[in-house]
Amino acid sequence: MEDVILVHILGHAREKKVSGNSQHSFTEDKLCLTNMIAFYDKITRSVNEMRAANIICLDFSKAFDSVFHNILEPKLGHYFLDG
Repeated sequence: MEDVILVHILGHAREKKVSGNSQHSFTEDKLCLTNMIAFYDKITRSVNEMRAANIICLDFSKAFDSVFHNILEPKLGHYFLDG
């Protein structure tokens, strides 16, 4: 069931251009590895140009376990993800 929902959401997000080009997760053509490569490229460029680079790491692995579905559903509806 999750795969069916994921395919529907990915197709809709691609069609409506919900996410920007920097989105790497939950896309068909970009992976975690491409995200790491883009990150590494930006950091090494900053270091080579002797600019400061700040990094903040956050773990959202359990983020959706605490989401109230009665709040999430209307927000998804805003992007026409109803039904």
